[in-house]
Amino acid sequence: MKKRRILLFLLISSLFTSCQAQTPKDIKTVENNRNIKQKEVDFPPLGNPKKLEDGILLYEANLQNGKNTNKVWIYVPEKPKREKMPGILIAPAGSRLIDGASLGEGSQAEHLPYVKEGFAVIAYDIDGDPKDESDDATLEAMTKFKNSNAGLNNQKNALDYALENISLIDPNKIYIAGHSSAGTHALLVAANELRVKGVIAYAPGADIEKFLGENLEILDEYVEGFKKFMSQVSPINNTDKIKVPVFLFHSKTDSTVSIKMTEDFAEKLKKTNSDITFVKVEKGDHYFSMITQGIPKGIEWLKNKSQQ
Repeated sequence: MKKRRILLFLLISSLFTSCQAQTPKDIKTVENNRNIKQKEVDFPPLGNPKKLEDGILLYEANLQNGKNTNKVWIYVPEKPKREKMPGILIAPAGSRLIDGASLGEGSQAEHLPYVKEGFAVIAYDIDGDPKDESDDATLEAMTKFKNSNAGLNNQKNALDYALENISLIDPNKIYIAGHSSAGTHALLVAANELRVKGVIAYAPGADIEKFLGENLEILDEYVEGFKKFMSQVSPINNTDKIKVPVFLFHSKTDSTVSIKMTEDFAEKLKKTNSDITFVKVEKGDHYFSMITQGIPKGIEWLKNKSQQ
């Protein structure tokens, strides 16, 4: 019976898989990231970069954290126009909110626009990307995701590694952006990482409990304390901790995540944060509205904030 119930959940929560680029393919209360205790991470030497289009360099590294290996991609211009440049963190979209996600070929569509506009990009895996859709893989992924503090550990490691190895990145101008489930993650990071000075969230699942509904009760039977944990990491329950400027984007015709969820989140956030920009567009689906309309508007906002 339980196996059938969790498989039903997988069908329900598969909505978020459309967030991926459509191109070839003990509970810990989340405290400020400076207080998060984690296993010692093996930082490898920075290797030689790959040359991409338009004079962009890509450094790739694998950070070993216990049994987990996380990819980190760092993009910088081959010929930078200044000694220091702002950095932007970006996690991969496409998770089911209960687990992690890995960088893939389609991820670069969300990375390159920022580099072309003068930003260094720090992209990274989030622990708990399921190997397949089996029950065992799902439960393993949920556990890894929970142990990573919903990806906060991965974000901290990626940023530490980038700042340690790329002197071009200005440590005083670090931002984070994300789409859909990665937008959810970006808002959580903004609530917990003191080094982040601003956040961009495109069509985020800002209220995890509302989005997953009664499925959280089912999942709590499999991973002890999972429902409580998901409540703790839901952005709408962390609005009082988000003190940095926020850019929100959503299409009114998004059929994957309702714009109403972002509207409700924005209204609550406004009670404790006055620096909020919310761009609503009339048309566009969940993914391509972000690519064609959201990112250009987000970059324009980011340029303004990073020059202040």
